[in-house]
Amino acid sequence: MKCLVLVSILFILGVTTSLGLDNGHTSEGKTKVLKRIVKRSLGNLNAQILPVLEGQIIASCKNGEAANDLPDVFRDMKSCIARKQIIRTPKEEYLKNIEKCSQDAITKTKNCLSDEKKYFPDFLLVLVKSVVSFMYDDVDLLRVDLAACIPRISSFDAQNSYLTCVRDTALQTHDTTELPNSKAEFCAKFIPINNCFTDMIKDYCPQTSNLKKLREDYINMGKRPCGEKEVS
Repeated sequence: MKCLVLVSILFILGVTTSLGLDNGHTSEGKTKVLKRIVKRSLGNLNAQILPVLEGQIIASCKNGEAANDLPDVFRDMKSCIARKQIIRTPKEEYLKNIEKCSQDAITKTKNCLSDEKKYFPDFLLVLVKSVVSFMYDDVDLLRVDLAACIPRISSFDAQNSYLTCVRDTALQTHDTTELPNSKAEFCAKFIPINNCFTDMIKDYCPQTSNLKKLREDYINMGKRPCGEKEVS
């Protein structure tokens, strides 16, 4: 479960960098430091986090033959999605491409998961589309306001505070590395951990109206797929 939270955060950092940070709010030196941080983060994303998430799905697969096919299916899905560039591609076109590229993976994953876990592929698609919509809708807040605060939330104290929050929340919600057996169970673990990121922004970034909106939108990004009441 914690992998999904890290994926969301690293995705935000990666998109923020790709939007261009030398915008008058961030010095050239800080931009170079941030790019190094994001490069390392995205390296961890590709090398560790995504394979772990895919591994969790494969481990939950009850059909051995189908499980053997899933690595190739996931690779093809990611290659298909990568044909479109986020932000540069119109929002609806990008979302439709994700949905189109995911259909084969969703079908084959559902076919091999136990009945109680069959909810997960469709739900994960909804969650990913919610994350992407957040990126498009808050692009200027990410590019300017969050980018200016990246050096602060990349500090040792901020990162330690965040990781402590994730660890403590995971213990409180009895989080495990296994896929939950229902959407309700998933959301009961995911939403509290997701809030650790916005708490870090609140504690270490300036208290501006733009960052307040960013925090609320980020929280709602996780709540919306879960059917939870959104903050405003």
